[in-house]
Amino acid sequence: MGKRKKIAERVTTLMDKPEFIRNIGIVAHIDHGKTTLSDNLLGGAGMISMDLAGKQLFMDFDPLEQARGITIDAANVSMVHEVDGKEYLINMIDTPGHVDFGGDVTRAMRAVDGAVVVVDAVEGAMPQTETVLRQALKEGVRPVLFVNKVDRMINELKVEKKDMAARLGKVIDNVNKLILGMDEEKYKAGWKLDAQGNLHPQEKYLIETLVNQFRHHTNLIWALEESCNKISRAKQQRLKKIAELIARTDNFHHPIAQMFQVLYYDEVHPDKVGPEDYANDPYVKVMTWGHYSKAKGLPPVEQYYRELVGHGQQAAGRYVLLNTEVDKHPTVGAASRLYSWTSAMANMYAANAYHRPDKTNVPRETFQDDSRIRAFLEGTDFHRMSPQSDLKNGSTLYVLASDAGSYIAYSNNATRDMGVRNLQAGTYLLRWFDTANGNTVEQVAAVATSDQVWPKPSAIGAEAALYVKRLDGVVAPELK
Repeated sequence: MGKRKKIAERVTTLMDKPEFIRNIGIVAHIDHGKTTLSDNLLGGAGMISMDLAGKQLFMDFDPLEQARGITIDAANVSMVHEVDGKEYLINMIDTPGHVDFGGDVTRAMRAVDGAVVVVDAVEGAMPQTETVLRQALKEGVRPVLFVNKVDRMINELKVEKKDMAARLGKVIDNVNKLILGMDEEKYKAGWKLDAQGNLHPQEKYLIETLVNQFRHHTNLIWALEESCNKISRAKQQRLKKIAELIARTDNFHHPIAQMFQVLYYDEVHPDKVGPEDYANDPYVKVMTWGHYSKAKGLPPVEQYYRELVGHGQQAAGRYVLLNTEVDKHPTVGAASRLYSWTSAMANMYAANAYHRPDKTNVPRETFQDDSRIRAFLEGTDFHRMSPQSDLKNGSTLYVLASDAGSYIAYSNNATRDMGVRNLQAGTYLLRWFDTANGNTVEQVAAVATSDQVWPKPSAIGAEAALYVKRLDGVVAPELK
């Protein structure tokens, strides 16, 4: 049996199965590559040779189209594609890109289920891109963006790999802004739960696809919604459904996080959604916080510490806490170390957006400073501690403490002795740590009184951390 006859039989078989039929339109600004994309789809379906895809321009069958190199009339074709082991009949309409033939685009939009909007990666959204988007949305057709001609960024603009994602992201953002501007309220709402409380099928497919694509990575946290407290309490139900779907799809069991923003209460939704809204959710185990306000900028370190400690009190031990951002966070030197250690001494993990390797203003030394925080804390039992800075003594600024008799004291200006209050009598390990260079000094000290300070060793600078741990069963000579 000939190849054409086989294709025709597959098409005929699917014609009586509406659930396996998809009607799709290809729309774009002129010369953005609609017909070339159509050729490649036809090649993938086995209807033309892949060697000719992009050259044959199968859908431009009219001699005038071939002579001028543009699409004048809408042309349609049926093909069969296999997805997840199932065959689908795709009825595709390739539409003109020139403004003079917009009527064909409108008619096509009234016959299709969805539209693939093709945009040149270099030129981005052009006037006719906006026109075809408006035509699609007016007819209730959901668009899908296809960024084409990415090779032009490499061959013509010489865009480097590290900059390519940003440029492609800009193309996507511009198209999204066009859509939002056409009917802000309608498209701002996005997907919603149905009457039974289920996710929209397209959103469900998107989430499953993303999870299956990335779940094999080791260091991964799924984040549900940036600034979830900027939206209403009612909309949190959809986010909880997404968390449930992620948990059921990800067999590697990566943690799922919900993200909050401290916006100094000028942009938070009146419902004031907080961690307690997720207290009974079985899937969300991480809470992340960002501190951001364009008007206020970097908060004073005292305010920053109070807010971080407040997050821990809200979480009430139900979640792992992750500090993700503070607006205008310092990126180098003593100020950077102070804000980073402030987060650590509030007993929060950190993944600081301002300390990223792709930030050109962040030197290697900053990452070394951050790694020293991790190295020091991993040598302690910090996970059993809570912020108790009312116990600070001497030049100590912050204190973490546990009921087991261990403490961490920190100071960014240890010009005099450091210590803590309310210690039980006994023998203690003192591990001094220079937060600027990593120098470490260990001592054993006897404590007879509850309030205690110790002289800082000469090898330790003004920026210092001190781990204090009671050594049960050990008696210092001074106490014998």
